[in-house]
Parts: sequence; structure tokens; C-alpha cells
Amino acid sequence: MPTFVDDDRMVLSKNSRHIRNSYEIRLCLYFAAQDSRALVLAVRPGTLIDQDVSTHIAEHGGRVVEVVMSDFSVYFGALDSNGKELDGWVLGNSDAWLRFRDAVRKYEFLQELSPGQSITSKDLLGLKSELTHLKTDLRNVDDENLFDALRDLVAIAEHSGGTLFVQ
Repeated sequence: MPTFVDDDRMVLSKNSRHIRNSYEIRLCLYFAAQDSRALVLAVRPGTLIDQDVSTHIAEHGGRVVEVVMSDFSVYFGALDSNGKELDGWVLGNSDAWLRFRDAVRKYEFLQELSPGQSITSKDLLGLKSELTHLKTDLRNVDDENLFDALRDLVAIAEHSGGTLFVQ
């Protein structure tokens, strides 16, 4: 979900310490190109950006800029054991992130999730256990129940010996 769109550019703001080449970024790049806009990936200062992200964006006329931001998009993804993205979805903007954080404030493994964090295969079991009985009315941008969608990503990552990440 772009954070800002004008006549010339589409801005995707990410408040993560580490940016991977996720489906969300590739999709925003596609939409920007379709509308003859440049994608601007806005990241906080000092962010680690995977080289293939910067290269891919630059190849399509976009750029990466470091800025201090108040609004940003949050993405949850599952990686296999080789670091290949298997699936993912957009939670929403910074307001959706705050609602998520409020809903999980008393759960240890869920509290560890924040933009830039990953839960590796050895800790997925603990996260899976916490998610077992949680219920919520919160939805992601695909209108999926948030905890059901998170359980699905955990299962995908666990099945492949991979990782769940947030960015």
C-alpha cells in the first residue's frame, strides 16, 4: 500500500530496520510503472536495504530515500529456509500497526514482532502456540482476519523450516 501518491511518484514508506525485496515492494513498483510514476521507497535513516531491492527499484526509474516518517506501511511475510519469500500480506498503515500492537500487548512472541524483526524456525513453535486461541476483529488489507492470516504465515514458514518477518 503506497503511503502517498501524486502525479509523478508513488511513495512507499517503511519503518523497518531491514528491507527485503518483498511482494509488497514489487507490487508497488509495478503499479507505479503502470501509472507512469516513479516509486520512491522511503526508509528511516540507517536502514539496511538488501541490494536487490535498491537495484530493482533503480532499474525501473525509482529511488530509495532516507527520511523520518510518521506514517508507514507494515508487511508480514514468510521465507523458506533459503530466504526466498513464500507468501505475505500487508497489515496496513501505522494506525493499523498500533491497533495490532494493542491487541497483542500481553503475548511474549507477538511482542517481539516489529518492523525489521524476524522469528526464526526455532521460535515459530512459541508464536504458533500463542496464536492458537487468539481471536480478533482486526483485518489486514485483504480483509482477512488478522490472526487467521498470521497463523497461515506461521504454518507456511514452519513447514519450510523458514522465518516469519515484518517490515
